[in-house]
Amino acid sequence: ITLLFLFSSCGESVNNSKGQFTVPDSCLMIGTDDIRSVFNLNSGVEIEQDKNLDQICYYKWTADDINYTIRFTKAKWDQKSSAEVNKTWEKQNESNYNKYDLETVQGVGDKASWSDYEKGQLRFVADGYFFYLSLYNDSSSESPEGKQDRIEKAAQLANVIIDKM
Repeated sequence: ITLLFLFSSCGESVNNSKGQFTVPDSCLMIGTDDIRSVFNLNSGVEIEQDKNLDQICYYKWTADDINYTIRFTKAKWDQKSSAEVNKTWEKQNESNYNKYDLETVQGVGDKASWSDYEKGQLRFVADGYFFYLSLYNDSSSESPEGKQDRIEKAAQLANVIIDKM
């Protein structure tokens, strides 16, 4: 019962077109099982989960001698209207993302883009909430296919998150 209380009190509650939605702690929106599924990792691969004080959730693991990291967070501000989403999206593009090889990603939420910011970040909006999912590894060389694979895996994880909303 205590855990149920803690989980239910970890987020803000909002009414939207899907009904009541409680925005949980970022680390509750994506789990190690989700990562295992998307990256096809067996149970022998240890995934470390960590969270800092800003509700940024980190996942780290090693596979095929490459270290991987996911950094995930929800923007701290409240749910935005469609007009506010568009305005914020464009301001972020102008002030930051346009400098980092920005490209649109289809099939994720209401808006999504990939950029080379933070070595590779999927920024997406769902139901007026902004999310940031960075996915990178320590491989010294990445082929264009490798980058596309990271974009696809980040998009898959984003859709898992959206499905939990």
